[in-house]
Amino acid sequence: MVRREPHSETVYAALRRDILRGVLAPGAPLREEELGRSHQVSRTPVHEALSRLEAEGLAERHPRAGLVVSTPTLDEIIDLYVFREALEALAARLAAERRTEIDLTRLELVLKAADREMQSDNQERAIGLGEEFHLLIWRIAGNGPLQRALNEVHDVVQRFRPNTLSHPGRPAASLREHQGLLEAIRERDADAAEKLAAEHVRQVRNTRISLSIEQD
Repeated sequence: MVRREPHSETVYAALRRDILRGVLAPGAPLREEELGRSHQVSRTPVHEALSRLEAEGLAERHPRAGLVVSTPTLDEIIDLYVFREALEALAARLAAERRTEIDLTRLELVLKAADREMQSDNQERAIGLGEEFHLLIWRIAGNGPLQRALNEVHDVVQRFRPNTLSHPGRPAASLREHQGLLEAIRERDADAAEKLAAEHVRQVRNTRISLSIEQD
């Protein structure tokens, strides 16, 4: 087991959160001395935290700039969504097999609320409810390792800006996809739920690719 300096975990968590939320943008320098001052720690815990971030791919070294926040490549984005597709499909299959009537009620309420917010043009709230819909499915699936993997992927996806629901026509399409997935879960049709969840992630991936190309 790797023994880490007591403060390194705190520094790592703070830096990772700032990277994932975009507070530290791609290309931002990660200098040990400056970060040590801002976090009021010595350089040792900062060094350990940065080493972990580099190992995770959230930081990268440039010949002249040194260590900076990494910039996700299109290939990396595609790879992440391929992984997410497999995870979400399995979660939907398990949810269809294990759901209860209370689970269905919760999923229905979230989708109805998302529809209302969309009609009111409250995109930020609609996005949050869409994420809540997925979180509910993960919990219904009842598989701890799967949920931890999905949480990890979800965290990394937050780096990608703008949100795919900003793409024209995507909010309404996403809601329809969620509604179809809910019906498959309601019918305990595990095959259909798995297929629909995978297709939903593929559509999100395709939108993300389009947004990435438009930004270049």
